[in-house]
Amino acid sequence: MADKNYIGKRVYTPVFRAAFAHVFEPKSFITGGDKKYSTVMLFPKDTDLSEMKQAGKEIALSFFNGVIPKKFTSPFKDGDEPNDEGNIHDGFPGCIAVTASSKSKPGVVDESVKPIIDRAEFKSGDYAIATVTAAAYDYLGKKGVKFYLNNLQKVKTGEPFGAAVDPTKEFQAINRADEDTEGMFGEQAAQPEDKDEFL
Repeated sequence: MADKNYIGKRVYTPVFRAAFAHVFEPKSFITGGDKKYSTVMLFPKDTDLSEMKQAGKEIALSFFNGVIPKKFTSPFKDGDEPNDEGNIHDGFPGCIAVTASSKSKPGVVDESVKPIIDRAEFKSGDYAIATVTAAAYDYLGKKGVKFYLNNLQKVKTGEPFGAAVDPTKEFQAINRADEDTEGMFGEQAAQPEDKDEFL
């Protein structure tokens, strides 16, 4: 089969939390690769994704002549499973992760359907809905379905991934009157005889 892809149905997504959001400026994730606008859409595992799955199934059956290939790459990833690098990213556990991307810049609007110009107004960690288009592909030996990102609407501000923790919630007040003069951490640690032991 010749290298090609095939465009399927355009659908609305349920509400998702955006991760690795690059919707204002394209980015390449591999050296020499095409720059794309993209976001990973994180859906809680109890989210109804039937419309997206049906769109993917329909175009896959059409493209692959009614038979889903044995080695088929699904766009729906289990957020509890490590990725190809062996990592589980912040916010992924308990979710289904779906990447949507496009070489064309998506429209990004707020709750009032006003265009978002300031990049600080939409970031990874925020919640949104999007229109995406399912597409089947058979490229360089890889067969599967992906989603193109069309437009996106922010629905709620979320906690940024990797946000700093409030120090007042991590520490307790120290009562100097009860402070151990021998050291706050029990026995005083032995000091190295030679500075080189640190190196």
